[in-house]
Amino acid sequence: MAVPFFSRFTAVFLSLLVFFCPGRLRAATQICSVDTVPGSGIHVEVTSPATSIAPGGFAPVRVKITNGSQRAGIWDLEFSEGNFSGSSRVSRFEIRVAAGASSETWLMVPLSELPNFRNHPSRLSLELIGPGIERPRTGGFQVGSVYSGDPGTGWVAMTESLATKQWGELGARLKGTLPGGSSPPMSELPLAKHRALSSLPKRGLAGAPVVIQEFPPDSRAFSGFAGLWLRPSDWETLDSARREALRQWILRGGRLFVAAEAGPLGLAGLPEPGENGSVPLGFGRIERTPFQAGSMDLENLVRQVISLDGSPAFASDADYRSGWAASEQLGKPTLNVPGILLAVVLIAVLIGSVNLLWFAPPNRRYRLFVTVPLLSLGASLIVLGAIILGDGVGGAGRRNALVLLGEGRSQGVLIQEQLSRTRFLFSRQFTLPEEAALAWIRLNDERHAEPKFFREGGRLGGDWFRSRAVQAHLIRLNFPTRAEVFCRSGAPGAVPELLSTVPDRMDRVFYVDAAGSYWTAPQLETGRPQPLQASTRSAFEEWVREVRSDFSVNLSESLSEAVHRPGWFYGTLKAPRGGLVLETLDSVRWDRETVLALGPCGKGGGK
Repeated sequence: MAVPFFSRFTAVFLSLLVFFCPGRLRAATQICSVDTVPGSGIHVEVTSPATSIAPGGFAPVRVKITNGSQRAGIWDLEFSEGNFSGSSRVSRFEIRVAAGASSETWLMVPLSELPNFRNHPSRLSLELIGPGIERPRTGGFQVGSVYSGDPGTGWVAMTESLATKQWGELGARLKGTLPGGSSPPMSELPLAKHRALSSLPKRGLAGAPVVIQEFPPDSRAFSGFAGLWLRPSDWETLDSARREALRQWILRGGRLFVAAEAGPLGLAGLPEPGENGSVPLGFGRIERTPFQAGSMDLENLVRQVISLDGSPAFASDADYRSGWAASEQLGKPTLNVPGILLAVVLIAVLIGSVNLLWFAPPNRRYRLFVTVPLLSLGASLIVLGAIILGDGVGGAGRRNALVLLGEGRSQGVLIQEQLSRTRFLFSRQFTLPEEAALAWIRLNDERHAEPKFFREGGRLGGDWFRSRAVQAHLIRLNFPTRAEVFCRSGAPGAVPELLSTVPDRMDRVFYVDAAGSYWTAPQLETGRPQPLQASTRSAFEEWVREVRSDFSVNLSESLSEAVHRPGWFYGTLKAPRGGLVLETLDSVRWDRETVLALGPCGKGGGK
């Protein structure tokens, strides 16, 4: 889909202003201009609440439609994800507005690929069709940051009050230079975690200043953030719905950094950081960053930004290009060469000798107009049959998942990765919850043309699954659930007992009590109290190593954030039900599946 030059120039200009302007910095809204027919009474406004949309997850887009006409209208929106030349990775939405009414709708536009932080920013283009629309192609939004040369950091979101003073300094420091001198390479800084990117001397600052109050109260709107920096006053201005949305984002692996002076943070609805200035929440974390004289310590800020390399929310395609044992063990599709050669020889004999001698002899050559098309159709069916008989249908694969339960408010978190090797597929469409973020993972040996995806509500199709291909996906979802594990400790020194409401048996379960002691049981049945046996930290760690042997880098990092927590249970599920894992294409059989449920144990549970 073509994008007007002016729209491209505007997006690039805004990004350059954000990243290089040393003076007053202000978070801005991207506007996608829509031309309507004069006198139609129709007015449409499409915006996004940041100068640049975070790659991955969902893109928040607000659509305001005023229908001043005498008839109700339906507007169809198609978002295309890709570079400036457009893409066939599309998401479709429909908005209905009654006559004489106005509508304001937040659309959560799914982004299909994991970010590759060596690539240039892409575009989210929009085609809008409906009453009063003069030109369907309306432009779009920038996705990702404008930086050149150096790999980018995890996506940094910073409230305007903080970014105004330090955004430019942070970007220059990550590049290795500041006005008045140079800085040591990033590899010399003590880092909380290390990836290959962390050893590089220079990084491009990927992110944007934001006004959180302008984002919708939906955790998907923050799904592309790796880290968010704000002041306690920023949190106080948020309503309860936006606070809960950010809490759900943290549970899924986000890092919330709070710039504050000494004293308790007192963030309503969130735990207070301990003496080390940090407190975990789900797969994510809340961290304090020192704030004095109106600014944050720059060196500490740089360390926090680089620590996002190990954040579960910072999932990039680099997490799957190396160190993922499952991708090496699954193998690649094979071709039934003998069967296809036999089919080709049979086709040649039928169309050639048999056709000319029997079906269309010299005195009846006119029959060729009938026999050749019929034999060609038959030949195609023969080749298709040879492929199906040789390869089979459907597919097989491996699936890993972490399921976080018990963090309160009847909410769970699912992080699921899957790798499949498909054969011949009769159908490639499937369904997922609209709230699920699905990312297509570009593997090392990916040699196909650019994929073509479509997503419309919960219906998906296109190249998410292709015949005779090895493909991988990452799924993230916050979902409602009442599944939980309760602990009954009894008298001091008594053996703890677990009671599960999870709709599946756990094959092996561990429990870490408040004193840091380890307990285990060979299995945990639903609704049946299970006394535990004393265990050791080393036994637990050995079990975790075995469980995570097929995990990708990102899923391993997510688990690392949540192990050894006092009061938590950890158990592998035999055959998870009740929506604890998500099914995609029905014809793919998951031969190997590792699903680890974990979370804080509730108290009591009754008999």
